[in-house]
Amino acid sequence: MNSNDNNINNQLSYITNIDRAAEVPKQPQIESSSLLLTTTNNNNKTTNAINNNNSISKYELTLFQKLERHEDKVWHINWHPLEDLFASCGSDKNICIWGAAQGSPKYSLKAILEDSHSRTIRYVAWDYSGTYLASASFDSLINIWKKSELSFECVATLEGHENEVKSVSWAISGSYLATCSRDKTIWIWDFEGENDFSCNTVLQGHTQDVKMVKWSPVEDILFSCSYDNTIKVWKNDLNEEDWVCANTLMEHSSTIWSIYML
Repeated sequence: MNSNDNNINNQLSYITNIDRAAEVPKQPQIESSSLLLTTTNNNNKTTNAINNNNSISKYELTLFQKLERHEDKVWHINWHPLEDLFASCGSDKNICIWGAAQGSPKYSLKAILEDSHSRTIRYVAWDYSGTYLASASFDSLINIWKKSELSFECVATLEGHENEVKSVSWAISGSYLATCSRDKTIWIWDFEGENDFSCNTVLQGHTQDVKMVKWSPVEDILFSCSYDNTIKVWKNDLNEEDWVCANTLMEHSSTIWSIYML
């Protein structure tokens, strides 16, 4: 077994152990056009959190600020990797960029990206350099935005998926972008810099909607989860000269909606 296989197995083992460590009660879905920012308070312990050693601590979440600008459901937020900024997206087909006001802990709207998608924007993701922001939409398109200070330019539109795009993720190397869709496929795009993207491969291992893709934060190994109840692990096999499914995790008994990598 090589070092890559060991890394994959370690990450899968960690995901499985966390999944078994505690049962988190199902929370009702809140459909809102607002963003709620919360802070933690150790004095009043009401909310469960799993520590690195799988022990459980409890914290109270206190409302810190309510942000309103979206005109319909907010689907996703993503923090900038280097600055005190985050992006949000929703059913109003807009992307909002929020940042802390100078000299204040409060957040305010810094920019709004409009008229780029024709349907709900389901997911936004910054690359590791913080220069590019990718948006995935139910219109089957992925838009790539380039940031300069607080100005944004749409520099590329990626086409290929046949249905709603559910998620997008940047590789730690900066060489790849992954997207997934209701069409059951995962696309891996080569990113060669200077706004140049091209399709590397299309992965068709899932039998139902692919809900999310997420790259390992350590190396270019891709995880995907699906309506087919499985998590798949993909790596670039140099012998095959293609991306292959290295492992399938089948611990869940229903739809897997999300993956989070520590």
